[in-house]
Amino acid sequence: MTWPDWINGSFEFGAGLAVLNHCRVLYIAKKHEGVSIASTAFFWSWGCWNLYYYPHLDQWISFVGGLSIMLANLLWLCLMIHYAQPWWRREPEITVKLTAKGPEPEPPPLRYIKENGEQLSQEQARLRDRNCRMRQR
Repeated sequence: MTWPDWINGSFEFGAGLAVLNHCRVLYIAKKHEGVSIASTAFFWSWGCWNLYYYPHLDQWISFVGGLSIMLANLLWLCLMIHYAQPWWRREPEITVKLTAKGPEPEPPPLRYIKENGEQLSQEQARLRDRNCRMRQR
């Protein structure tokens, strides 16, 4: 075990801790945005390769660090797949129609409008939907 092995293994272990923080945030938020499942799968596969490669270099500290980041990436990948929302369950986006007067926003969905015609905020609509679902049980 050489000092470059210790330094590399320390970086790999620190990266594993950083990825575990990603897992914690994803578990709390229950959704992932801005991070591709494919890129996480690539880095997980690289970690698998490192588990084969480091013992051939006799770098056992790097192997342990590589094991930590590979397992953390595997957990993150599983959580990303678990919390991935298919396109048919995503919240609808507001679209804009072009008219002669200029862009005109599309009216909000009916669930965002109160009985008296006032518009609900998204938070109010979410609470209203949740209460309706609870009453249906």
